Amino acid sequence: MNRLVGFTASIAAQLVARGEIARTGVLSPATDLPAERFVAELGRRGIEVTAT
Repeated sequence: MNRLVGFTASIAAQLVARGEIARTGVLSPATDLPAERFVAELGRRGIEVTAT
């Protein structure tokens, strides 16, 4: 579980640093992160996301 918390925080920070997220303030991962990009980044780290 610790990996998932660290991975998601790291991905979000990298997206902000690269300017892929321009909004400021408190953001919600569910509504403010680009979902496809976020899931792709998780995949690069060996985390598989499936929807049922």
